[in-house]
Amino acid sequence: MTAKQRPARTRWTATVGGIFCGGVLSTLLLVPLGTGRALLVIAAAVLLLAVVGMVAPPRDADPVPNRT
Repeated sequence: MTAKQRPARTRWTATVGGIFCGGVLSTLLLVPLGTGRALLVIAAAVLLLAVVGMVAPPRDADPVPNRT
C-alpha cells in the first residue's frame, strides 16, 4: 500500500466501523426503550453535540511547513 492510499484506507475503515457501531448502539437503544424514547435519546445527543460545537472555540489549523 502506498503512502497516498493509507489515509484513504484509514478513513474507509473508520467509516465502516462507525456505521457498524451506530447500528449496534441503536439496536441496544431500540430494544429496551422502544422507538419513541430511543429517538428522543438520539435527538438529545445531537442537540448536545451541536451546543458543544457552538460554544467551543474553533481550533486553529497548524500551518503547513514549507508551503508558499
